[in-house]
Parts: sequence; structure tokens; C-alpha cells
Amino acid sequence: MIGALALLFISLATARAAPKPTTTPTPRPIVVPTKTSGKTIEGTVAAIFDNEITVNLPNGKLETVTIPSKVPVVRDAMPSSLAQIQATDRIFIQRSQSGKILSVLAI
Repeated sequence: MIGALALLFISLATARAAPKPTTTPTPRPIVVPTKTSGKTIEGTVAAIFDNEITVNLPNGKLETVTIPSKVPVVRDAMPSSLAQIQATDRIFIQRSQSGKILSVLAI
């Protein structure tokens, strides 16, 4: 009888055990260009080829920037790649004070 009660208690205890939590992927942080972190190149994508983006600046000049492969790219608030950036996208290329490319944001 005691064995049956113990078995019943164990089965009830395991049935009520909390479910194992599921892991969710940690999103990569979105880097937003700021005025204090260096020069931000802002404009419209005129052309993109491999890892080079030509930006049409607000003053009408063109500037071509080579983007290193490990630089984070965000398009429409989602982690992305240079291959998904299109001509006419609005773009912000953030640089450090020393000129190193930190991030690319396209909308």
C-alpha cells in the first residue's frame, strides 16, 4: 500500500513539473548612427557592387565606400547583408573618429 501511494505521489509530482524553458535566439543589436561617434555618411544608394556602395550625398556629390565583410548591416530594422541593399535605399554608414566603418543602416 505504501509503495502504491509513493508511486502515485511521484507520478503526480512529475506531471506537475514545470516545462523546460525554450531558448530564443538573441537578436543582434542595431547600431544607430550618432553624431558623436564619427562621421556618418548619409544619403541615397546610387550603386552597389560587391562590397562597395556609392552614395548620392545630400549636396549632390557621389561618395564610394568600401564596406568590410564583418561590418553589421541592417535593412528595414532587420539584420541583413550588402546583397540585400538596393539602389534608392536611404543609407547611413557610420564611421569611427579614425574613419573605420562601424555599421551600415539602410531604410
